[in-house]
Amino acid sequence: MIQMVALDKIHASTYNPRKSDPKRLDLLELSLRKLGFVSPIVVDQGGEIISGHQRSYVASRMGVKMVPVAIIPRMTLDERKSLNIVFNRATNDLKRNDTCQTVKEYISQYDVEAMAKDLPDLTPDTPEFYPCMHTKTGDSFELLKKNAGKRNQYATNMYGSLARKKVELPTVVDEDDNVVNGIGRVDYYAQHNVRPIPICRITNAQAQFANLMLNYLTMDFDIQNRYADTLRH
Repeated sequence: MIQMVALDKIHASTYNPRKSDPKRLDLLELSLRKLGFVSPIVVDQGGEIISGHQRSYVASRMGVKMVPVAIIPRMTLDERKSLNIVFNRATNDLKRNDTCQTVKEYISQYDVEAMAKDLPDLTPDTPEFYPCMHTKTGDSFELLKKNAGKRNQYATNMYGSLARKKVELPTVVDEDDNVVNGIGRVDYYAQHNVRPIPICRITNAQAQFANLMLNYLTMDFDIQNRYADTLRH
C-alpha cells in the first residue's frame, strides 16, 4: 500500500550503488516536474530508502514536502543490499545486456528538454504531482495481450524477485493501455494468474517522454566497491 509521508521522515542508505551525475539529476528533476511521482519511493519500516534515492534527493532540492512511499518489512543489512541491487534493474524495462553506457547512449539520441516543453509543469505537494496515489485497476491478461511485442523475460524475472518480497509497484500505461513502464510486472502477474493489477495512467502526450525518463534515465552503478561482500557471497 502506498502512503504519503513527510520527506524528512525517510533517509538514504549508506550503500546505494548509484553514482550521482549532475546532468542526469537535472533530467530527473525535469521528469518529476512533468510527470510527478508515477512510482513510490520504497523504504523499510525504519524509513531507510531501498529504492528512490535520487528522486528523494531531487524532490528535496525542489522543495517538496511530502512523498509517496511503499513500506516493506524490516530486513537484515545483507537482505537490504540484495534488494537494492534488484531494484536497480527491476524498476525499468531494460534487457539483460543493457548497461549504463548503452542506455546513456540511447537517451542521448533524443532532445528530452524539447520533448518536455509542451508538457505542463506539475505543482509539488498537489494531488496532480502524485499520480501513483491515484492508481486504477487493470487486467494483466488484456494488457499483456495488447503489449505482447514488448515482452522481456529478463524484466519479468527481475520483477519476480521483488514480488516475492511482497513489493508491488504500479505499471505505467498511457490512455490507450500501451505499457510505458513495467512490462515485466504485467508479464509476471499474468504468468501467475493475477489479473487485477495496479496501473498508473498518464496521458498520451506524456508517453514518449515518460518512456525515456522511466526506462532509460539511470545513474551509473558502483556495485563492485559498495557491494563487494554481497557479491562475493
